[in-house]
Amino acid sequence: HILVKDLLTRLDRPSTVLEMARVIPLEKASAEKVKKILEELSTLQFRGRLLCDDISLGHLIVVSDHILVIGDGYGFLRHSYAGMDYDGQLAGRLPGEWSRPELAEYMKTYGIEYALFSGRVWNDYASSHPDLFGLNKELGGYRLYRILNADPSLVLKGKADIDADYDRISVRRVEAGDLVLKFHYAKWLGADKGVVLLPEKILDDPVPFIKCVVPEGVTSFEIGKKKSVSVR
Repeated sequence: HILVKDLLTRLDRPSTVLEMARVIPLEKASAEKVKKILEELSTLQFRGRLLCDDISLGHLIVVSDHILVIGDGYGFLRHSYAGMDYDGQLAGRLPGEWSRPELAEYMKTYGIEYALFSGRVWNDYASSHPDLFGLNKELGGYRLYRILNADPSLVLKGKADIDADYDRISVRRVEAGDLVLKFHYAKWLGADKGVVLLPEKILDDPVPFIKCVVPEGVTSFEIGKKKSVSVR
């Protein structure tokens, strides 16, 4: 499997799923079936993230619809906690190792709004917790669930609007006070307009989230690699 940025470089943001499917191997569905899934996802008004147990499909969802996915296998920080692996482990744990309250907290913390499962273990888990996973639609071997009582905001603490792309996080309409974003911190990240980025420990995640110390009067700013933003 290839990194999303490699895919974009090679295909220059391909316009069809069939083109992408020639580059990313699809293990559980045909390209036509995946196209129908992506068309269905494009009708949803995503504010948060999608949890997906098919990493190959997760790649395509990120590239085609710019939906933020947990379970696409390309995270810029290599660790098992904030993602789904090829064995169906979420954050290093199989479905049976999650209690309902623990998983609910995890999904709120990471802003998970929908889940798309193809594997039996996760579908069985979802079926056994109907108060958490609301079945939205059957999609040709996949099941799309709406997370009940979800918190799809990508801001964990504070209030702001977030628009995230491959190499940049745009923060808009910031209200007074500091922010904690539902994105991972790295030392090489920076922000403009005097905003200071700090690590914030969340749950048992070995990689902290991004805390933003926002100067008074700043209502919008950009986060990206330090060389790509005007860090002051």
